[in-house]
Amino acid sequence: MGRTLAELNVGSLSGATILVILRGGEKAMIPSGKDILQAGDVLALAGTPDAVEAARKILALGPEGSR
Repeated sequence: MGRTLAELNVGSLSGATILVILRGGEKAMIPSGKDILQAGDVLALAGTPDAVEAARKILALGPEGSR
């Protein structure tokens, strides 16, 4: 948490795409690389099962811990 999507580099490292971020009671937002992930965010991911699993690891552990 507290890192931008660009810092996490989820798409390039996993092959998955983050489609939407749901945050609290706010409407869904289409993410950009500048968006900072916050605790409680819910993400909609698209990709193959392997790509989505890789993205989940990156989001949980950071790009360094997912390898």
